[in-house]
Amino acid sequence: IVTLTPSGDARGAEQVVLRFSEPMVRFGDARAGAPAEVRCPATGEGRWLDERTWTYDFAAPLPSGLRCEVQVATKLRALSGARLARPVRHAIDTGGPAVVRREPAAGSEAIDEEQAFALLLDGPVDPATIAAHARCEVDGVGEAVPLRVLDGAERVQALAALRAERWRYATFTKPDEPWRGPRAEVLERVVFVQCARRLPNERAVRLAWHAGIAAPGGPARRDTQVLE
Repeated sequence: IVTLTPSGDARGAEQVVLRFSEPMVRFGDARAGAPAEVRCPATGEGRWLDERTWTYDFAAPLPSGLRCEVQVATKLRALSGARLARPVRHAIDTGGPAVVRREPAAGSEAIDEEQAFALLLDGPVDPATIAAHARCEVDGVGEAVPLRVLDGAERVQALAALRAERWRYATFTKPDEPWRGPRAEVLERVVFVQCARRLPNERAVRLAWHAGIAAPGGPARRDTQVLE
C-alpha cells in the first residue's frame, strides 16, 4: 500500500483512497471485489478507479465526532500473486466539535456583562468537556475564566432570547419556510454558554474552544478555535 488516506483529523473528508504499488485488478472488471472494509457510522460506496486505486466515497462530508476504521482484506493478492506483508488496519477520526456559527457574531460591540453566547456546532458535544476545556479570555483579566453551559430553564430562556433574523432564517429554518421554531436537528447542535464571572466594561472578550472538547464517547479536538 503506497497511499491510504485520510489520516489525522478527517473532519470534512469525502472519501477513502487506497492505492497499491502494483496492479490488483484488471481495469474494467465489474466483478472485482473491494480490497478493504470501511467500518464507519457514515454511509458510502466503494469502486476501483484503475487497476491500482480503490476509493470509498462517503455520501456526505464527514462531520465531527466520528471514529472509523479501514480494514484491508487479509487474503488480498495482487494480480502477480503477491500478498501484503502484514494485516493493515487504518484508524480515522474526525475530531471533536467545532463552532460553525455563533451569536453574538464576531466583532459585536453590544455584548452584556452577563452575556450568553449561542454556539452552533458541527456535531454533538459532551457538555462536561466544555466546562473542562473552554475558557473566556478577557483583556485586562490576568487569568482565563471558565465557561459554563446553560441547561434546563436557563437554556429555554436563552433560546427564547435568540431572535436575530440571520439565525432564525439562515440557520433554524429551511429556505422559504415560515418561522415555526428551530428545526430539531439543528437545535441539537446548539449550546448556550456563559463566562463564569461577570465581565468588566469596555473590554474585548474571546471564547477559546480548546483541545479536549469532545463528542459524547467520541474523539476530542486536537487544536484550539478562538472566537473573537
